[in-house]
Formats: sequence, C-alpha cells, structure tokens
Amino acid sequence: MTALVKLPQGWFRVALTNFAIAGFFGLIMRTAFVVELPFINYRNVMHGHSHVAMLGWIYLALYALIVHYYSVPKRRMSFYNRLFWITQIAVMGMAISFPLQGYGPISIAFSALHVFLTLLFGIALYRDLSTAGISRDSDVKFLATSFIFLLLSSLAIISLPVIILTGLRQSALYYAAVQFFLHFQFNGFYIFATIALFLRILRHYKINVPWSDVRHAYWLLSVSCLMTYALAVTWSTPVPFLFWINSTGVVIQLIALVALIRVFLKYGRLLRDFLATWTKVFMGIAFFSLAVKIAIQGIVVVPTVAVIAYTIRNFVIGFIHLILLGSISSALFAFAIYNQWLLPSKRIVQYGLIAFLAGVVTSESILFLQGTMLWAGMGFFKWYYEIILAVSVLIPVSCTMLIFGIIHNQASHVK
Repeated sequence: MTALVKLPQGWFRVALTNFAIAGFFGLIMRTAFVVELPFINYRNVMHGHSHVAMLGWIYLALYALIVHYYSVPKRRMSFYNRLFWITQIAVMGMAISFPLQGYGPISIAFSALHVFLTLLFGIALYRDLSTAGISRDSDVKFLATSFIFLLLSSLAIISLPVIILTGLRQSALYYAAVQFFLHFQFNGFYIFATIALFLRILRHYKINVPWSDVRHAYWLLSVSCLMTYALAVTWSTPVPFLFWINSTGVVIQLIALVALIRVFLKYGRLLRDFLATWTKVFMGIAFFSLAVKIAIQGIVVVPTVAVIAYTIRNFVIGFIHLILLGSISSALFAFAIYNQWLLPSKRIVQYGLIAFLAGVVTSESILFLQGTMLWAGMGFFKWYYEIILAVSVLIPVSCTMLIFGIIHNQASHVK
C-alpha cells in the first residue's frame, strides 16, 4: 500500500517525459525553418506537439497533483493508477499517430479515448470527494469547475472528426472548434485547477480561505472565460457585436485579476515562512505570467488591436506559450518542488529549472519582439529562425535533466 501512496511522483515523472517529447516535436518544427526536412509534415508534427504538451504533460501532471493533494482513499489508488496508465497509452498513441497521419482514424480514436478517460476521471474524483464530505470547500468548487470546462472543451474534440469527414477542414467552423478546445482548456481547466491546488496548499497549513473571499474572483473568471471565446470567432466573423462581447469579457477578467491579487496578497503572504525559495520563485512567475496574460487580453479590447493580435502568428504562439509555459508549467513545477518531487538541492534539478526559465524568458522575448517588428513593417530580424531554434533546445534539455533528477531522488529513497 505504501508503494501505491507514492504513485503520484512516478506519474509526474511520466508527465515530464511527455513534456520532453513535446519539446522535441517543437524542436523539429523550429528546425524545419532552418533546414529542409522533406520526410516530415509540419502540420502533423504541430498536432503531435500540441496534443502531447496539453494532454500528456499538463493534463497528466494535474492528474498526479490532484490525486495527491486530495488524498483519495488508499483503496482507490489502484483504480487511479490503472486509469493513469491507460491515459498514458492514449497519449503515446497520439504522439505516434499525429506526426504520421495528422487527423486520421488512429489519431482520432486515441483522442476520443482520452476524452472518455477524462470524463471517467472527473466522475470518479467527484464521487470520492463527495464521499469525503469536502465538496463544499472553496478549493473543491474551483476544482469542480475546472472539470466542467475540461468537459466543455472536449465537445470540440468530439466534433472535429465530423467536421473533417464532411470536408470542412479548411472552414471557419474547423478553426472555431480548435479555438474552442484551446480556449476552454487554457482559460478554464488549467487556470481553475491551478487555483484550486494553490488554495489546497493553504488549507494544508490550516489557512482556510472562506468562500466569501474568493466567490467574486470565481464568478468573474467563470463569466469572462465564456465571453472571451468571442475573440476566436471574430477571425471568421469580424462583426462589431462579437468584439463587444470579447471586450466586456476582458474587462470582467481584469476585475477578476484584481480580486485574485487581493486573495494572493491576503493569504499567500502567510505561506512565506513555510515555502522554500524555489517554490516561491515559480509560484511568483506563474502568477506574474497569469497577470501578464490577462493584461495582454486587456489590450485587445480595442478591435483594431484585436485583429493584430490574432493575425500575427508570433503573437499567437507567444501568447499560448505564455500560458502553457510561463503560467501553468511554472505552477506545476512549484507544486512539484513543494511536494519534494523535484529537489533543487540536487544540482541537476537546479540546472534543469534554470534552463527551463531561460528557455521561457528568451523564447517569449524573441517571439514578441519579432511580432512587434512584423506589426511595424520591419520584417524579420537577422538569424531569427536560427536563434529561436537554439533557444528551443533549452526546453527538452531542461525536462531531461529534471527527469534524471527525479530518478536519482527515487533511487536514493529506495536505498
């Protein structure tokens, strides 16, 4: 039974391995702009990269953390272990099939399997939390809502095969479905689950955040998440009404940020004496990246700016990476360090964390700089593709170092 209790750390290592694979796919994509790679289909590799990063790294890392933090009954750990590994099979299926065939029968089948498994995880977790009698806690409400957004986003995955098979692959409907999935994953599932885990850590130290202190942030974030999807639709239907819906949602989101900052300042500072330096660093980076993300969305309140934001690819990629790497991945590393799954006292882990931060900061700076130059009509700066390729090496390298750090940590515990 002791081995079962320690499973989440092993799961996190598997998720981190998926992160390294996604980083390797990203490296191939960057290389394709520097040298000719006739044996790959860029779009197919891109699908593999995004699916493994989101469903293999972030989803499974959150899976491990949620099961760990919410202390599901020990008798249920074997069930969650089997569910994890079946989900990992689905991820590996997507990692192989997407680069080879793009959206084809095999990749769609594995994607559908993953959707079914997330539904099963949500139902099982809800039942266990209800049995434990903590379903009314503030953090559990955020967690439950994150799964609602997760299932909502899955509707797009279910619809994609129908859209593709009916010959609408290049249509606005296909684009809207993809953006629907991404939007409610990023702004719904990821953010709400991360907030839930932060509130859970506070509860671990007997710092109970009452619902009255977070309900405004909760409702504002929920409403704004629904409304800001309108920006994605304006790509194909640029009508003023949709811009106004998005602008209203962005304003609500800015108010939600203020509410979150108040909660963070009021309760987060109580953790200062309990958290290690590296945990505080990554928590700070995660929250700062979230604030920057919301601030950027605040800028696109202006319709002309909104058009620039979603038509210049560098801005789009930079914004997605800001959420995935700067905010969510940093938060996941903070939680892993807090649980001592990652030990910065180990030199290889410390170097891995530094390499990750260097990769995120430099790549984001280059992407937004290049996007700004394109907006200003200045074209590409010299050696852009070579530089962004060199920087991209840091992510898979950092993941590899962290994986070896976890393996070394687990081996030392066995001895």
